[in-house]
Amino acid sequence: MDRFFAMKVFACVVEAGSFSKAADALRLPPASVSRTLQALEAHLGARLINRTTRSISITEDGEAYYERCVRVLGEVDDMEASLSHSKLNPKGHVKVSLPTVMAKSTIIPALPEFFAAYPDIGVELLLTDRQVDLVEENVDCVVRVGAIGDVGLVAKRIGAYSQITCASPGYIEQYGEPLSPDENSTTTTRSATC
Repeated sequence: MDRFFAMKVFACVVEAGSFSKAADALRLPPASVSRTLQALEAHLGARLINRTTRSISITEDGEAYYERCVRVLGEVDDMEASLSHSKLNPKGHVKVSLPTVMAKSTIIPALPEFFAAYPDIGVELLLTDRQVDLVEENVDCVVRVGAIGDVGLVAKRIGAYSQITCASPGYIEQYGEPLSPDENSTTTTRSATC
């Protein structure tokens, strides 16, 4: 028997004043309401409600049990409401590791809008391209571009990120236009995200 459900059924029967009205309110068959209440009374070893063909009345034990049920059910409702509220208004601190280029071009410009939407969240950015030890460095989330190696972590693709390598006209004039990334590997190349 689900005692929590049985408490709800019992409280509803008391408040509705009849099994049929409680069944309607709970959207259950009247027989289910009756069986649930009988199982609850058997579990408690006490009669909670006196039944006649025309009416019900709550017993002394039923009155005491009802008062406690209302408190417990109210506490559960309050607890669920507070959790729902925390989902609507998340708060806390998150440490995110991501590449510097991505942080500067995408994440940092979006932070004011993020903080406006989630004022109770603090964000700490760790800007690096190296592999991060999440536990050792107390990092909550790592964002990386490219293939994920087998590092024993849960990884999920969150989007596509385009990056191109550009060269200034001066670079082309001085070193020539490379036909592949490996060409001119002996010279110092400079790349930028455009």
